[in-house]
Amino acid sequence: MKNWTLLIIVIFFNSCGICPKKTSLEFTKSNRTVKILSDDFYIKSIRITEFMPKEHYIELIDSNYVEFIQVGPRGAYEISLNDIGENYWKKGNSKAKELLNKKYLEYIVKIEKVDPEKKNDDSDRDVIRFVSSELVKEKNVIESNHPCP
Repeated sequence: MKNWTLLIIVIFFNSCGICPKKTSLEFTKSNRTVKILSDDFYIKSIRITEFMPKEHYIELIDSNYVEFIQVGPRGAYEISLNDIGENYWKKGNSKAKELLNKKYLEYIVKIEKVDPEKKNDDSDRDVIRFVSSELVKEKNVIESNHPCP
């Protein structure tokens, strides 16, 4: 029995070693700024969708969204959602300034490694998802959502 327990513990800790490192960003509420805190990553895209809060889940309003997608030669480490810049293309059926004034928003931020020559697996990309109702401070640090510790 002790051997099985030891084997399970060893497998658990070894499996955590193959998990990619969590990435994080800082979201500033007042000026709606997204800043990547993890080294060597840039913002690939940001999708903002309005939602309706329900008991124990959220219901997305898919018809009310805006997405900023990187199209320029290089993505940014920091973006103000009020002034997205020339390296990002706006997609969606909602006006960004009107949508950003809504109370319930879901943010999905896709980030990638800066060095394109080193891109070869899923650890070079990450997704950070959060909702506006989770933002309690002026500056909020949010980590990626993958299940590894």
